[in-house]
Parts: sequence; C-alpha cells; structure tokens
Amino acid sequence: MAAMETDSLVEYFEKVYREGGDFQSPDYEHSDEDFLHTWRHKKTGIIVWKDAMDLSSKPNAKVFFHYTSALAFHNITALEKEAAEVFASLVTEGPRANAWWGAGVYSVPKPPDEWTNRRQLLDNNFRRMMRRDLEQHGESYVDEEYPPRAGFRHSSSTFCFVV
Repeated sequence: MAAMETDSLVEYFEKVYREGGDFQSPDYEHSDEDFLHTWRHKKTGIIVWKDAMDLSSKPNAKVFFHYTSALAFHNITALEKEAAEVFASLVTEGPRANAWWGAGVYSVPKPPDEWTNRRQLLDNNFRRMMRRDLEQHGESYVDEEYPPRAGFRHSSSTFCFVV
C-alpha cells in the first residue's frame, strides 16, 4: 500500500500520521531553525512539532492542539509521565475536568492555519486576563507579557494530542 499524503494538518494527524504518510502544504515550511523536527506556519509563525502525543486506542481518533511555551511543553511531555496521566489533564467536562482550571492542559481542535494571527490565538487562550490587563496596564504591557506564554522565542508553538 502506498503512503498517503495530505496538506491538511488535522487530516495528517488524525489519519495519515499513523500510516507513515507525509504532510506537504504550501502554508507550512520545514523548520529546524530553533527546534528540531518542526514545521512553521508561514502566515502566523506558529511552530508545530511533527510528532503527536498519540493517546488514542480507537481508529477514529481526533486531534487537539496545545499552544504553549518551551517550559510547559517539556513539563507535559516528560518521559516519566504515563499516557493516562497526560490524557487526564485534557478532560474538560464532568467532575474530574481540570484542563480549563489551570491544573490541566488546555487544547483546541483548531490548527495554526485556522488562526488569523498569534494575537487571536492568545486572545482565545487568555481572553479574560488580557482584557483585564489591557484596561489596567495598556496595549504595550499586553504585547510584551502575553506572547511568551505561547511561544518559543518569538513564535507560538504547538503540539498535538490524538485522542
């Protein structure tokens, strides 16, 4: 069977990735400039790790993107963590939900190419805090304070969970 190819990042991680297929898109470029094994979304500068944390056990898995900093990435992907521990940190509904309250990993089904720019991504992740800080401290404070919360150096970075 020939390897599959796609230009959709979601389709790649949900279907093609496991089959050993390829991701080729004019919207992304191979990027080993700052970190090995990544793509960079050209329009937003968001860096995407080429490997996913595959926590699924079923064939119809869904991909979720976690936009983060280098420190948070390394904390979540620490080798000593079990898959169940990482999966539990993604729960957003029910009595054990913690991803929305700071104890877990906030993830969204939206890949880098669906964001208008990094500011929109940051607004999605930190809307209330950004609006508060915008009113209290002004635009320059927000522009300086928030980008590092979702970035490696000057870029936002993401990795994928397949669940």
